Amino acid sequence: MDALSFTRTRIPTEQIPNAWDAFQRRTGDIRPFSLDEYPILEAMAQWYFEHREDGGFDEREMVAHSLAVYEYLLLLLGGLEGTPEYEGLLSGIGPTVVYLYCGIGQLERAKFYAQLLEREYKAGRLPEEDYLQVMKFYEEIVIREHGGSLAAVKEDLHKINRLCWDTIADRDRRIDRLTEENGRLIERVARATSPVVLGEAQERLRASYG
Repeated sequence: MDALSFTRTRIPTEQIPNAWDAFQRRTGDIRPFSLDEYPILEAMAQWYFEHREDGGFDEREMVAHSLAVYEYLLLLLGGLEGTPEYEGLLSGIGPTVVYLYCGIGQLERAKFYAQLLEREYKAGRLPEEDYLQVMKFYEEIVIREHGGSLAAVKEDLHKINRLCWDTIADRDRRIDRLTEENGRLIERVARATSPVVLGEAQERLRASYG
């Protein structure tokens, strides 16, 4: 990765979504990566992020390179998010992409992926904890877009908070339901193993069969 010419190439912000794809097309002696090779692409994107503070590298540029590889992977994924082979890919990568775009100040792109992840959550493919974290980022994005004015984004923030509270309330309802079901099961087990119940069963068997 350190020797790859792409690693030393500066990526303008507006070119991040297409940078890795363009590099592969310019380099005629390599075959572009396919979606089936997503573990390699993930590892490359992680390498850029993990080495962002190494000597000789510009931190922001390394984050941009990481995002460029993630963007290429998510471009390949388009439309296949719900298939069994790849159903956890967007939900696994997406929060990192939102975080990285926030880090370099690309709020529109971060918001775009936050909205995609909201859809992933509703489809049951994004864990609740990750969804709530993404919504916190989304809230920060909305505030930063309006110059930090809470009054200007009151309606948007109310919508985000409502989504989060609904999510938490739904979780609490599920917990209450499971607790209730567990209580009924425990009660049934207790009755079934009660000495009185077992004694009654023995008496019925003795009366019927001797």
